[in-house]
Amino acid sequence: KSNTFNHGPGKVIINEMVDPNDSDYEELERVARMFAQEGATVELVPKMTRANRFKYDCVYGDLRGTKYEGKCPDLRINEKWYEHEGHRTSNYKRAFGNMLNHGLKQSSRIIIEEVPLTEAFMKRSIINRIYQGALIDEVWMKTNTGLILLYKKSEE
Repeated sequence: KSNTFNHGPGKVIINEMVDPNDSDYEELERVARMFAQEGATVELVPKMTRANRFKYDCVYGDLRGTKYEGKCPDLRINEKWYEHEGHRTSNYKRAFGNMLNHGLKQSSRIIIEEVPLTEAFMKRSIINRIYQGALIDEVWMKTNTGLILLYKKSEE
């Protein structure tokens, strides 16, 4: 029922309930292809505002009992949930902060759109948030040419 295609060494699965007319559909498919190019299995999942419980559980059931229960992150990459965030301001420090704020409400793993800030600045900001109690497992930045891993929590 889902639309699946191979891309590089990985694959992209587009859930049958995904609306290709969603405003961020093309962007999410681009992100999915980038991760698949690195060998990942990426699933695009539907937006569910006030979905019925059964439909929600079919897609997001593994979020039950977590702090993200009821949320609808954008992508599942290798069985982990990710939220993608873009920005529309030219105040890039604010844009970066807003993308983290919004993304972290949906998932502890986020993918942000490129901002022209130094990696050192962004990494310091992420570490500061973790010291302040934010739950952050991974932060990726999508650029025109690929993906940059800004932060990944080390495995215990």
